[in-house]
Amino acid sequence: MTKMKGILSFIGITLLTVTLFSCNKNEWTPEKEAIFKKDIKQNIQTKEKSILSDKQINYIADCIFEQIKSKNLNQDDTRKPENVEMIKKIEAECAKNSFINTLTNADVAKVWNPEINKLYKATLKNIFLENGLKSEQASVIADCTAYYLMMQNVSLADLNDPNYKDVILKTGTYCSEQLQKTTKMNN
Repeated sequence: MTKMKGILSFIGITLLTVTLFSCNKNEWTPEKEAIFKKDIKQNIQTKEKSILSDKQINYIADCIFEQIKSKNLNQDDTRKPENVEMIKKIEAECAKNSFINTLTNADVAKVWNPEINKLYKATLKNIFLENGLKSEQASVIADCTAYYLMMQNVSLADLNDPNYKDVILKTGTYCSEQLQKTTKMNN
């Protein structure tokens, strides 16, 4: 009987140890990290409608994960109301840094040389003319829009992609509003 109690005691201690040390559901594992990053990537692709490159999306997902992990937050902690604002700041910072950290100087020089810049603005001007703006307005708004779209790494080819039309028009509307504010201030 004493031997049986000893064995049961040993089994009980073993089960307790296994339960305590290997069943932490909120602990980061390679599998959970991969799922977390995959979810971030899918969310970005859905939210941003693919205006970001795959390289930028991967950078953002890795950055968000590393920042969250460095703050000793586990996956369940990211859903807690007290952490939502901090997570949003991390996401914004990582997105901003993706534009800086994913493009090499060669990429920028290849994509944004003066000839392409001129063609880019002309393409935008045509888009705005098709949407009813006068030539002079379309030129000014195209210059402004080009600046913002280039900062977002929207390529010349993307300007003809229907998926980008909404982004282009929203940016153009923003530039138009800024132009109107400036015009009112100068009068």
